[in-house]
Amino acid sequence: MITRFLAALATTAALALAPSAHAILIDDTGDDFSYTYSHTGGVGTNVISAFASFDVTSVSASTIQILVSVTNTSVLTTFANAGLNSIGLATSPLVTGVTISGGLVFDGANTDDVPSLTTINLCAFAANNCNGGAQPQLLAAGASDTFLLTLTGNFTGGLLVNASGVKWQTSDTSYEEYGCERTGPCVTPVKGVPEPATLLLFGAGALGLAYRRRAA
Repeated sequence: MITRFLAALATTAALALAPSAHAILIDDTGDDFSYTYSHTGGVGTNVISAFASFDVTSVSASTIQILVSVTNTSVLTTFANAGLNSIGLATSPLVTGVTISGGLVFDGANTDDVPSLTTINLCAFAANNCNGGAQPQLLAAGASDTFLLTLTGNFTGGLLVNASGVKWQTSDTSYEEYGCERTGPCVTPVKGVPEPATLLLFGAGALGLAYRRRAA
């Protein structure tokens, strides 16, 4: 009985500590990934979209460098403009610092969020900040930009990328959307999902309760 209980506990621990199915683990150079982004509904015949590739060029226990190439693939028919303002990542652990270099349009970065995409904790932006700026400073429809992000933090176990999101500013209003990872499912993350340690404790407690009931 005890052996069976311990085996079940080990299984629960492994499941709790494993990354989610759609998370991307960065622990070596070449752990590259890409996302597509789009907004549908309420925009007439406009197609508001973008694409970004993330090329991991350097990894250490405290620093990760990612070369980001982003294109605003929006097609305008009724909007006068739809500038891409910011692009962000939801990471675990949290990135403690970030610098940006090389971009012609995207020239700022911080450990902040795109306003309504509440899981995003790392953001690169054009214009003023992740919240917006003047249209001429944004990445125009059909334009591309490439920049290098240098992330600092505790990456001894690697860095999980759980989601990515962008923000456009149009002549109508602004739009914020999570992206779809090109080689994985399109998942919108939910804020407040229990951390692995919480899941482990919950699983251990549930198994312990079940064991006590069986032993009674």
